Amino acid sequence: MIANINLVLKEIEKEERNRAEKIRKLARELEMKKRKLDKTISGLSLVL
Repeated sequence: MIANINLVLKEIEKEERNRAEKIRKLARELEMKKRKLDKTISGLSLVL
């Protein structure tokens, strides 16, 4: 019984790590898109 609980806990921890990694990846992508957008906006400001 305890072994089953430990297996379940390990699986949950693994899923949490995967979820955290996906969130970090999305955060990096958003940061890159934000920088690109900021550059575009400042470029447009120079044109206007």
